[in-house]
Amino acid sequence: MYKVTIDPGHDHQSNVSPTVKNYTEGVQMYKLAGYLALALKEYDIESEITRKSLKDCPTLEDRGKLAGKNGSNLFVSLHSNAPGKKKDGTYDTSITGTCVYYSLTDEDNKDLADELGNVISAKMGHNYRGSKTKEYSEEHPDWDYYGVIRNAARSGCKAAYLIEHGFHTCPKDAAYLMSDSNLRQLAQAEAKVIAEYFGAGKTLYRVQIGAFSNRQNAEAYKKKAEADGYQAFVVEA
Repeated sequence: MYKVTIDPGHDHQSNVSPTVKNYTEGVQMYKLAGYLALALKEYDIESEITRKSLKDCPTLEDRGKLAGKNGSNLFVSLHSNAPGKKKDGTYDTSITGTCVYYSLTDEDNKDLADELGNVISAKMGHNYRGSKTKEYSEEHPDWDYYGVIRNAARSGCKAAYLIEHGFHTCPKDAAYLMSDSNLRQLAQAEAKVIAEYFGAGKTLYRVQIGAFSNRQNAEAYKKKAEADGYQAFVVEA
């Protein structure tokens, strides 16, 4: 059984859109996390959300460490982005696109980052800005910059990601993320990519290696197969 820790970024009051009324990053990403958990369940993938309620706001350390604590195979932190302010204190609202940061502790993480980023950008109708790592500092180039990624990797879950779902400063991106229907579709698309990454939900072809009239004989043969390195199970039919 695979498990994913889902981290809706920030809290319910953080990062209000300057262009779309009622958009708050911490609220919409909390909704997305819930939809993603439901979508993953369809693939028999377990998940745990770092914020147990909308108003919860765990520390970055606690969010990341939860992945190791609960034995997750994957950690994903959900966000929307914002550029730096211009000299006049406003934002360039034309900036758009999804970006995915991944833990530099495992270079293979880039493949999943690319898959997630491209499918999200296709759904949101903008260009993918790329998959990236970010170093903590020149003194610690082997540390991840983002606290949630860093602590997830240190806890044992090196497949750690932070997704910027477009820019909440961009009217089109924020409007897309305000729609519950869009969030559900986004969650389903992300869950499909994650399931394919794990190999879940694929058609399997099984080979029968024995048939017995006695259950004990079947169990004994199962143990022999497992000792030889196979994943075996007994079906009564």
